[in-house]
Amino acid sequence: MKKVIVWFRNDLRLHDNEALTNAINTGAEIFPVYIFDDLQFNKKHQYGFEKTSPIRKQFILECLAELNKSLEALNSKLFVFSGDTGEIFEHLINSLAIDGVFANMERTQEEVDQQNAVEKALWKYGKEIYLSRGKMLLHTHDLPFPVKQTPDSYASFRKEIDYVNIRTCLPSTNQQLSTPVINNFGKFEVLDITTIKRQSALKGGEKSGLKQLNSYFKKQDKTEHSCLSPYISTGCLSAKKIYEIYTKQNASTKKTKSVRTFINGLYYRDYLRLLGKKHRNKLFKQNGIANIQTVEDTVEHAAAQQFINATTGVELIDALVIKLKHIGLLTYLERQLLSNYF
Repeated sequence: MKKVIVWFRNDLRLHDNEALTNAINTGAEIFPVYIFDDLQFNKKHQYGFEKTSPIRKQFILECLAELNKSLEALNSKLFVFSGDTGEIFEHLINSLAIDGVFANMERTQEEVDQQNAVEKALWKYGKEIYLSRGKMLLHTHDLPFPVKQTPDSYASFRKEIDYVNIRTCLPSTNQQLSTPVINNFGKFEVLDITTIKRQSALKGGEKSGLKQLNSYFKKQDKTEHSCLSPYISTGCLSAKKIYEIYTKQNASTKKTKSVRTFINGLYYRDYLRLLGKKHRNKLFKQNGIANIQTVEDTVEHAAAQQFINATTGVELIDALVIKLKHIGLLTYLERQLLSNYF
């Protein structure tokens, strides 16, 4: 029987997981894998703070623990490693005689570099990586334009995709997966996530995300913060799942401005992902995708440290930084206020 790896990244769920569905359809033995890559989890920013905060790491661990429980119910388990993604995959491909890797496509530089490293490792053994494109609300095959011709203006983007249908959300699998029991992977140790306990302000995981989602749409006052962004960013919730539940629960009720704004945010998320594919790293540059010349960045290291330490002297800014450090969660408006400080 063939053996394939399903590489979980920012898609820590069973529902609407195109890569997992495609892997199951091959009939192969499936090895679910997640990697804490050194570049993302063990590096520091130039100003000294960690690239991935302890709060976010803990939330991800909780997500992985819940995903593992869901996989165990399907006669499988999640193998979690820490290190260099390319090296780990080359070892797994060789030692397990893997026939292919299934993953959901990412579109920004660091994630693409990881994809390329895995693809390079597979090529050495004449194998392939199969990337799925179903992470967005809109499927790229349904767009009325090539990705490279995505409108730079969001208004133009919304106008062009206004009549594009949202595909049906893929259901969670209930098929038993044939994952062999392996306790020794040689030089790479499998991390134990079975004893992870909740420490986050929000409990991580797919089931917790679905509970939070249903709770938000049932509330009468939808001006309250949804608290869904952590679940969306880790992939515990898919955009199509959110849209599906929104459609069902709001079919016979008046759609409030706050809910319409929330759903518009899902389209805007797609827009940014497509711009990331079209413009690559320009999306993160100071001059932007239009390459508009701006005044040279004059933020001094001392000023940046004051911001990080919540000692700017601006009460609102300092309070939000403290909140971010201790809770790890800000509303959209609060994030905007912080991002516009400098």
